Amino acid sequence: CYKVQIAHYEALGVDGLSCYRDTLAYVRSKGAVVIGDVKRGDIASTGEMYAKAHFSGDFEADLITVNPYIGSDVFAAFVPYLQTGNKGLFILIKTSNPSAGDVQDLFVTNRPVFMHIGEFVHNWGKDYRGECGFSLIGGVVGATHRQQLAEVRSAFATLFLLVPGYGAQGGAGKDVASAFVDGNGAVVNASRSILAAHMSKPDGAKRYPEYAREAVVGMREDIRQWME
Repeated sequence: CYKVQIAHYEALGVDGLSCYRDTLAYVRSKGAVVIGDVKRGDIASTGEMYAKAHFSGDFEADLITVNPYIGSDVFAAFVPYLQTGNKGLFILIKTSNPSAGDVQDLFVTNRPVFMHIGEFVHNWGKDYRGECGFSLIGGVVGATHRQQLAEVRSAFATLFLLVPGYGAQGGAGKDVASAFVDGNGAVVNASRSILAAHMSKPDGAKRYPEYAREAVVGMREDIRQWME
């Protein structure tokens, strides 16, 4: 499973978006699941066009990230694709950035906003659960917020989680272990700690793939030790 962040491609203009298209196509051609980290979210025809753009054509991904701030209208645009059983969403619940709590931790009717969002996501996904009990509509909860991650998992046992923030942002195996349910139910994302693993090595330019693989294996073992 690979998460591809569109912003770094968009910054390079048309050529960058061509590279984004090619990256998605390459990952999917290898039989791997690809998450388009696009954080889209709009209503009516605009939302429908976002859904079409990222679930078909040049920018087709298997799942995408979605911003829920404007409400359930965001979700409606993706329903036709979810109904195929082949596409899915990861909706932002508790993000990994330092200032996430400015809004997400505000208390409304005796609980923080991120828990309200978690409940919305859980309810939206009830009709899209598969054989394993998890839904095509999952949530994003950062590895940098260990306590909140545990709270979300405890409250919503059937919610599949995308957990960013491992590695460069400070998240570690001990922080993400609570996201899993019997070893399932979550995918932990690391980007810079893998992509840039070679940067501190004197022979990094020549052995980039080896150092990237070494970082991946180290991450896997770090998470496993806290799940046992």
